[in-house]
Order: sequence, then structure tokens, then C-alpha cells
Amino acid sequence: MALGEGRHADEDTLERYSRGRLRGPDNDAFEEHLLVCERCQNALASMDSYLDAMRIASAEERRDPQSGKAPWIERLFQMPKLAWAFGLAAAAILILAGIGYPTLRRAPSPAVVVLEANRGAGGIDGIAAPARKPLELVLNLNGVTVLRTYRLQIVDAAGHAQFQSEVAAQDGKLQATIRKGFQAGAYFVRLYGPNQDLLREYALRIAN
Repeated sequence: MALGEGRHADEDTLERYSRGRLRGPDNDAFEEHLLVCERCQNALASMDSYLDAMRIASAEERRDPQSGKAPWIERLFQMPKLAWAFGLAAAAILILAGIGYPTLRRAPSPAVVVLEANRGAGGIDGIAAPARKPLELVLNLNGVTVLRTYRLQIVDAAGHAQFQSEVAAQDGKLQATIRKGFQAGAYFVRLYGPNQDLLREYALRIAN
């Protein structure tokens, strides 16, 4: 699977990955692309919601085979998946609220990591985050040029970009949610201004 700049995963790849059926080099290439592509992160979240909704609806049909829902279920499977994802997820939540279904499968809560010291001021050993877990980064902006939005980039120790996104500041802090976790190792969080000038660099250690 070749996913370079300007290219994104198709619907089949998203569905196979969400179902755990993407294997080998294709899986590795997609996960590497997912680290830096916010569009594909959002598309995968929609696909996850769609498949969860379909599993719930199918389970309800199996419990009540005389309800006459089978044709409706079949028609849904023929519709464009991503277009119906959010609507189906909302419908499933309403159904579960009415019948008292115990719980929905929830994504793990991100680990909150507050970054205060920049690189060279406090060292990389002082900041740690869990490996392969979603992260909620909170960056202290004291002394940084005040802007409405910043470009946030995470690079590994070799300087290779692993994540980037435009993030808005609020109350002197910057928060960014990274859905895909990182492997253990040393990373640096870079903050850029509108002219691509580096404003600050924070050290981040990911540990098992």
C-alpha cells in the first residue's frame, strides 16, 4: 500500500483495518500514514462508529427474528458506509437508551501529558507518556508569541515527522489530542508560527 503525501486510504482499507483484517506490510504502511494524516484519523473514527452501529443492530435482529427488520438491515449494508456512519451511530445510542443495554464499547481515554520545559531546559527524562496509547498533550505557552492558531508537529529522535496538525490556543495553553499512540522512544514536540518559524520545542519521552 503506497500512501504518500496527498493520498489517503480508501473505504475498503479503512473497513479492513477497523475489522482487524489488514495484515502485514499493508497494515504497517497504513498505521504509519495514520500517525500524520488527520483526515484518515477522522475517516477511521467514522468507520469504527458505523461498524459498531451495524453490530448492535444485527444483535438486536438476532434477539427478535420476528420483528421484520431483516430487509431494513440488508438495505443499510448496501448504502455508502461513511455517509451513514454518524447517523447510524446516533440511532444505535437511542435504541440502547430505550432497552437498557449495559454499555457501548468505548475508546480508551487519552493519557494527559503536560509539557512545560522545552528541549534543553529540563531534559527529555522528565516528561514521559505511555506507549501505544492515545495522548492529550497540553503545552504551556508562557513566553511564546501569542497567536490564534499554531502548527504542532511531533518528530522522532531522527527528526522524522510522526504527527502534525493546526491547533488553536486557549487561556495561554495549547491542547492537542493524538488518537494513534507512539512506539517507545524519544520524541520532540515542535510549535510553529504562520511563517513556518519554530517558536518552541518540547521534549517528550514515550515509555512502555
